[in-house]
Amino acid sequence: MTAMDDGELRQLVIGLVTQIYYADRDGKDAYDPEVAAGLTTLVQDLTPAAGVVWAASADS
Repeated sequence: MTAMDDGELRQLVIGLVTQIYYADRDGKDAYDPEVAAGLTTLVQDLTPAAGVVWAASADS
């Protein structure tokens, strides 16, 4: 598995948010298998194994 580039990640996030928005608006289950699979992909790409480095907050 390769990590997503910024454009792919942005596209995935926008797509998932759009699916969840319309599912909520239409009274459907926002956690259908397609959305769950997308969220799983997103979480996997945001793990340390994918090379994502989280910046420390300004409060630290």
